[in-house]
Amino acid sequence: MVVRKRKKITRQRGHRKTGWGKEHRGAGQKGGAGNSASGKRAQAKKPSHWGRKFGGHGFVSRIEQLPGINLGQLDAQLEILTKKGKVKNTAGTYEVNLALIKRGKVLGHGNTTQKIKLTGKASARAKEKIEKAGGTIA
Repeated sequence: MVVRKRKKITRQRGHRKTGWGKEHRGAGQKGGAGNSASGKRAQAKKPSHWGRKFGGHGFVSRIEQLPGINLGQLDAQLEILTKKGKVKNTAGTYEVNLALIKRGKVLGHGNTTQKIKLTGKASARAKEKIEKAGGTIA
């Protein structure tokens, strides 16, 4: 007579991830929804879960902060910016609007040999160097 006994493998006991793929898994290693499986098994990543907090944290500044430009770099780029139409050259004086070249502030590193009429912010050292070369700051 033939013995018709169910194999133990069909029960899937003692497996880390209940096998058979998605259709038989019973939520598998995830353990369910929400906070479930937070401390059920050793395979769960407990420390990373314990440190996690739900929801948003902190804030994101919506103000776009434009980068600064050194005076020496600005002096080197004056001709290129004039050709692009972002800087005007009238009677040997370059009219620079920092908003047009997408810069926030002129910093004092480097030197200038050109007369610059600057519209925007500048550091104290940059102001001193621009005025020494015969330029102005508005």
